[in-house]
Amino acid sequence: MDIREMLGQRLVFGFPGTAVPAEFAALVREYKIGNVILFRYNIESLPQLTRLCAEIQELIRGATGHDAFIAIDQEGGMVTRLPWDAVNVPGSMALAATGKPENAALAAEITARQLRGVGVNFNLAPDLDVNSNPMNPVIGVRSFGDDPNRAALFGAKAVEGYRNGGILCCGKHFPGHGDTAVDSHIGLPRIEKTLAQLESCELIPFRAAIGAGVPAIMSSHILFPSIEPGGVPATMSRAILQGLLRETLGFDGLVLSDCMVMDAVRRHYGTARGVVEAMRAGVDMVSQHEGWGNPDEVDMLESSALSSTQVVQGTNKDYKDLYYRVLEADLNSSPELLAEIEAKFDIDNMFDYYIFESFFGNTDPGNIRFYRNTVSGDGKWRYLIYDMDWGLFNSTYTEKGVEYATGCVTYYMNENGAGTQKIKSNLFVRKLVQVPQY
Repeated sequence: MDIREMLGQRLVFGFPGTAVPAEFAALVREYKIGNVILFRYNIESLPQLTRLCAEIQELIRGATGHDAFIAIDQEGGMVTRLPWDAVNVPGSMALAATGKPENAALAAEITARQLRGVGVNFNLAPDLDVNSNPMNPVIGVRSFGDDPNRAALFGAKAVEGYRNGGILCCGKHFPGHGDTAVDSHIGLPRIEKTLAQLESCELIPFRAAIGAGVPAIMSSHILFPSIEPGGVPATMSRAILQGLLRETLGFDGLVLSDCMVMDAVRRHYGTARGVVEAMRAGVDMVSQHEGWGNPDEVDMLESSALSSTQVVQGTNKDYKDLYYRVLEADLNSSPELLAEIEAKFDIDNMFDYYIFESFFGNTDPGNIRFYRNTVSGDGKWRYLIYDMDWGLFNSTYTEKGVEYATGCVTYYMNENGAGTQKIKSNLFVRKLVQVPQY
């Protein structure tokens, strides 16, 4: 890949309208833009959204040779993008008010299954901010509340729900947007807290989400002068993204930026400079939902002082490449690929694990997961047929004398190739969850 292609894999652009504009299609072909973000004004109905996602994938596959990440902000509650003919779940604070963390998992899984069904594969949720400032104009009910431990519990459960529903999710807005009285869409917030103060509040939900395997985290356009004295917001701060997020918290997934045309960046630093500095700081994917009509900004990226190492440092392409390489792979006969998956996603072979979801015949695409039976000692991969509809009723199923269940979900095991047709994976490889044995 040349520098233009590599940069394109790290850009997330939006566009106006309910179909791909010709101007945007030309930009994608010229600058190899690899990812798209959708907003409410892009969506009229579920059938229209399905056609739009297919159109986006066809365009980006043709221009880049890679499938697109299609992202959306479908938090539920006050931040919804899905149309009238979809289910929009309650927002985070409403879910937390139930006192039942499992509701956060259920709402996230319902959302994920709908998004996956129309072709969206990346949801920019959950919001992991602690709503500690009652004057906050932008977070409020988007948060799970003002108790950091409750926000951590519900946030981790939401991550679990998105994982079970089979799409990427993204915790936001690191290292915390809850204690501001300024909206970063229209101003540049500043939080004067020390690292110790952040550790006792804002960072608690992010630690929990990382522990739950959140695959991506979004940065905030907020100044934290006690951590970053250089006068730049978290999105442009290597001390925050590399030092705090990567090294201190141990996060190894994707780092996304909030939108780079928000006034916190555009008015104070300029969008083009902000994008360059964000990539230098360690952002893997930078988002810009408007203003893409000026190709000079993309040209500036190519001619910037970004080193080749900084250009390729993002894990975005690594995620895509590994995902698409396993689409048709037979893991039993591909030991090298299996070893790479195990190394990247930290599989402990002493247990049984989900690997990735797949299509199975004409059933719901969420109905198949791969399963490795290490307990029996043969080490072969098998298919699990996942019955979400009946699984909600805590039913179990016995196959070959063994009962399989994980909480409220039922799994059925068929031996690889024994009466099953070829299964094709359609979702990303992700951090894996241990399957309890009963």
